[in-house]
Amino acid sequence: MKRQRLLTLVLAGFVAVALIALFGWNASGRAEEGSPILSYPDFPPTPTIAQPPTSAPQVAGVALDSEQFDSLDALTQWEFVDEPDLQPEDRGVWLVKDGALVQARTGNAGNPSTEQTMAITGDTKWTDYTVSTKVYDQNNATFGLVARRQGNSFYRYRIIANSYEAKIKQTLEKVVDGVATPLATTEAGYEQRQWHTVALSVVGPQIRATLDGKVVAEATDSTLTSGQAGIYTRALGGIRFDDFRVAAP
Repeated sequence: MKRQRLLTLVLAGFVAVALIALFGWNASGRAEEGSPILSYPDFPPTPTIAQPPTSAPQVAGVALDSEQFDSLDALTQWEFVDEPDLQPEDRGVWLVKDGALVQARTGNAGNPSTEQTMAITGDTKWTDYTVSTKVYDQNNATFGLVARRQGNSFYRYRIIANSYEAKIKQTLEKVVDGVATPLATTEAGYEQRQWHTVALSVVGPQIRATLDGKVVAEATDSTLTSGQAGIYTRALGGIRFDDFRVAAP
């Protein structure tokens, strides 16, 4: 009898734990259906534009493109590219929400994926320019920028969060016909759940990336001379971009 009672108590404990994980509990101790097990605070508003230090490339000069993502039709001039090329149900979903460009996982089911995805805009004839954006990463852990994109060839700067164990966290690279070659790497990453400003400058053979106004990667390469600009991340969701700009020197 004691053994049966103990077994009953153990089973009841497992059921209680399962219910807590499934529904969550409110402050009064009652289950709330649909409450997430792991939640994050709401995205804060986009910060106002600050003037970067003189050592950083200025996003001034002749404006080639800019987008504040204030309307639902803001993406009419954008192209969305996945690496590798995927079936429609597996492709990254991008949308405008609450005045920002949001990466919303993949396909109709909204499943997260570690596959790379890019939002591309602009003219393939663009040569020397700086592309920049503000980014807030809630739980994606990777973002970056693309410059001089012609099909499967482009320059790309990408960075991963400090929470990842990988030693190399920043990479400035060229991608030619889908094959990536690192040009410069750095071990420092970034902190999640706060706004950052990232920029990628291509002027002649000089390539430079900045994060929050500080130069973080530089290289010299003359392989790619012109092309479109864009944003890079993974199809994991939990990340948004705002105040996208492209400007010639």
